[in-house]
Amino acid sequence: MRFLLSILVLCPVLATVCMAETIVPKQSKNCGRYDGCEIVPTAYADGDSFRVRIGQDEFVLRLYYVDAPGSDERLPGCNAEQAHYFGINPPESVAAGKAATK
Repeated sequence: MRFLLSILVLCPVLATVCMAETIVPKQSKNCGRYDGCEIVPTAYADGDSFRVRIGQDEFVLRLYYVDAPGSDERLPGCNAEQAHYFGINPPESVAAGKAATK
């Protein structure tokens, strides 16, 4: 259930980024708009972090307060912890992480 809520929260955020709308939070007037920003495919992007290219520069962005399950099956302890948090079993957690990566 929390995973679905994360996706529901994340979709409008990504849609806003994709539409290149500028969001200026009340606490900051330093936000800007980056035309031509594009996602760079990476092996570690798992739904709550991703790499972007702006011009010649690349950055890793992490979405705070958004948690997507990991998809790396070599981390059984981490997968078990995340599965417990989301109320699912570890294989379901890994599958959800792979879906979030896509």
